[in-house]
Amino acid sequence: MDEKEYQIRIVNQMAKNEVKLSELYARYAHAFPTRKEFWTGIAQEEVSHGAWISTLRKRIEDGTVTFSSDRFNIDLLNDFYTYVQQQELRLEQGIPLITALVASKEIEETLLEKKFFEVFHGDSTELEILLLALEYSTKNHREIIEKALEEEQKIFV
Repeated sequence: MDEKEYQIRIVNQMAKNEVKLSELYARYAHAFPTRKEFWTGIAQEEVSHGAWISTLRKRIEDGTVTFSSDRFNIDLLNDFYTYVQQQELRLEQGIPLITALVASKEIEETLLEKKFFEVFHGDSTELEILLLALEYSTKNHREIIEKALEEEQKIFV
């Protein structure tokens, strides 16, 4: 596989991850009607993230966006997807809202801690802008999830 094909594979997996995460949050919206608006809003933002990432594919194909082949770890991206799938299975088994909030907080923190959106020297400007926007949005998701978690925990104290 050449570098461009690998970059396209990475971008496709990143977009797929965002879509899968939006599906999880949409399922949370259905499962937890008291927080339906909350989950629906985050789910819609994840759909947007997937669309943003998908726009990179054309840019990679035409050579205007590039990144080093070791820039992203495909195994880590695949593991992330699997983890989100596992959370969907947990939801099917029946989990409380607090468990969903904790899992979501962990997901958003993982995106930040594993530096999925960290800008590297040599990244194209368009990629840098996209990654910074995704990082900002992910930090925002983490903060609003933390706030919701704190609110729910107060109910049980």
